[in-house]
Amino acid sequence: MARVPKQIKLKHQKVVQTPFGKMENHSYTPEQPTYELWFLGDVYESGVKTRETFNRFLVEAGSLLRIATEENIVVGGLEIVEVSPEGKIVDSVWSMNVDDYKANQ
Repeated sequence: MARVPKQIKLKHQKVVQTPFGKMENHSYTPEQPTYELWFLGDVYESGVKTRETFNRFLVEAGSLLRIATEENIVVGGLEIVEVSPEGKIVDSVWSMNVDDYKANQ
């Protein structure tokens, strides 16, 4: 029997209530700038561009770096990027490679 893959939350995915029940809108575009936390080349989390979100992502990045180190991942890293309301990456505001983190431990 084939396994059904676990549902993955897509970037800019929004669940909306319709008369027919809940429906996922994959073309949802945020109305304000966001920060995205990228881990090993994939979007890990996204949030509205605030200092609180940035600080939360830094804490989460530290946890992910520790996990990557414990799992002996030697290639890759984390990055926090600013994303425009149109979904385009504006700037990389913070990044660290796993090997740099290990070297400073």
